[in-house]
Amino acid sequence: MKSLLIVEDEKMIRQGVRTMVSRSSVDVEEIIECKNGEEALEILKSRQVDVMITDIRMPRMDGITLVKKTGELKNPPKIVVLSGYDDFHYAVDVLKGGARDYILKPIEREKINELLRQFEEELTEEENGRLQQQMVLHQQLKYFLLHASAGANEIQNLQRQLQTDLLREPYVACCVSPMEELQSGRFQFLQLNGIEEQTVLFVKENEVTEFIEEELAGECCGLSNVYQSLETLRVAYKESRQARNAAFIRCKTLNYRQIPEAGEEHIPEEFADHFVQRFGTDGMEKDLNQLKTYFFYGKVGKTNAQEVLRLDRQIWNGIYQTYKNVIEMDITSYAKWRQPLYFKNAKDYLDGFSEWLLQLKELLTSEFDDYRNKEKMNQAITYIHENYNRNLNMAVVSNYVSMNYSLFSVTFKEYTGQNFVNYVKSIRMGEAKKLLAETEMKVIDISQQIGYDNEKHFMKLFKSMYGVSPTEYRKNIQIGQSV
Repeated sequence: MKSLLIVEDEKMIRQGVRTMVSRSSVDVEEIIECKNGEEALEILKSRQVDVMITDIRMPRMDGITLVKKTGELKNPPKIVVLSGYDDFHYAVDVLKGGARDYILKPIEREKINELLRQFEEELTEEENGRLQQQMVLHQQLKYFLLHASAGANEIQNLQRQLQTDLLREPYVACCVSPMEELQSGRFQFLQLNGIEEQTVLFVKENEVTEFIEEELAGECCGLSNVYQSLETLRVAYKESRQARNAAFIRCKTLNYRQIPEAGEEHIPEEFADHFVQRFGTDGMEKDLNQLKTYFFYGKVGKTNAQEVLRLDRQIWNGIYQTYKNVIEMDITSYAKWRQPLYFKNAKDYLDGFSEWLLQLKELLTSEFDDYRNKEKMNQAITYIHENYNRNLNMAVVSNYVSMNYSLFSVTFKEYTGQNFVNYVKSIRMGEAKKLLAETEMKVIDISQQIGYDNEKHFMKLFKSMYGVSPTEYRKNIQIGQSV
């Protein structure tokens, strides 16, 4: 519960009720006190109150009159009346006048707690219903803004649902970057979020200057001209959106009631394609600087804001479509830079977008280097299989594939799962087994055939790998074949 008002002329009773409320099981954000009905009515006219607990007998304005006048307000609170036994017949009157319940004096803490729990449940249910109704209405208004004109009946229905005269009075549409729901009791406005990547507010024309200063400080806002009907809502929105684009590109915390004239500098149609094609190459830095130049032209009014934003979208689409399957990157990272108008101004966006493009280039270069290294490993393996019977070492092979010796050593082990020496040895020993099983060649000849000039060294390596000497291996093969 947000607020509760206690209206009681006796200070001790008023403070006692306050204590009971504050110690109840219901969390009340703000407890307000006043001494009579006149003070209470002024408070109720100036702000929203959820629950009011009022005495009947008070000076200047009694509880009965207060309840009646409160019932005339647009959003009256839920009312509980404090009543002595002598005033019980009055309590019946105030119940008829709109009070929800009464509490007999002396006041019982449990009674206060019970009523507050009941009201809290009702307020929560009402708030959920209000939010649901508001969400549906806002969806209808969004559709109205973005699609074909609604008929007269639809417009009248929307106006009734709005429950406000805001759009019957002079108003201005204000387009800004996406923001949370504004909570302001000072101004009358309608807020719609998620309209083409932006937030749109419709504000009373005579309040718009103060509204921007107090609620939208630091924002690059786009303002429409002044309109005065629900039928012109779409026109006002389109004007404010185009003005917001200009304010965004120009990075100024001021507002445009009219769209600035188009600049004299135009962006070549082929630039976006060239940017994407040269992305990741040595020419990218030059292209990125040129992109920043076009944003600068937009900032100083030499280039139309729409043209700059269109170029940015073309570049993003091209990068995404071309490299989404090449570079492993979270899709949310791509999506963040797809919507520049989510940012407060073009400078904030361009700084981040440029940094992201450079990071993407590094990833692309890394992926390319990895691909080239794999190609070199395949060349090295082919070379080893064709030349294992020669005096082969890692220096020879790394030179053959034009790769740094140390880098080759690390990359080769990562690619094959073995170091160079063991990989070559496994190929040679495999060929030795084949020759022992399929030919009558002498062991010394086999040793030389697979690249070992030292017969004893070959025999030692063979036994360490297979547990038997080459001669024993051949004998075992022959015995197995004869069985």
